[in-house]
Amino acid sequence: MFKIFIITLWVEYQDKLWVKYAMPLQSKCNDTLFYDIKKQFDNSSIDIIALKCTRIKDFKIDKRIYNNEFN
Repeated sequence: MFKIFIITLWVEYQDKLWVKYAMPLQSKCNDTLFYDIKKQFDNSSIDIIALKCTRIKDFKIDKRIYNNEFN
């Protein structure tokens, strides 16, 4: 059986820290995933600060993210 991950991203945009869920779901979570995602935003004003991989079975939705309480 294979694992599916939900990716949580911490991004900096206009000097504010934002927390967002990345889509689509991922089947791998390793060190290169962070650099691959960071590379996608090289030519934008968004800076990827961190990411967290959570297996689907361990995932609990954080309503603070949807309510923008972190921003």
